[in-house]
Amino acid sequence: MSQKEKDSGKLACESGQVSLPPELQGKLGKRLRDSYSDLVNQPIPDKFLVLLEQLKSAEPPKAEPPKEGK
Repeated sequence: MSQKEKDSGKLACESGQVSLPPELQGKLGKRLRDSYSDLVNQPIPDKFLVLLEQLKSAEPPKAEPPKEGK
């Protein structure tokens, strides 16, 4: 195994922040997008829509800004 291969699996640490190699970031990002794409595209369950409507109706009405006189 070359030194480059060994280093590619290590986390880089700069200024106290840990970062992954760009290749690994890309692969991880793609897997996360693939995993969550189905979830994001599913319709919102009716139970949540009802709860959101209840919250919206429970909010106090927004005050209108004062009208400027001419």
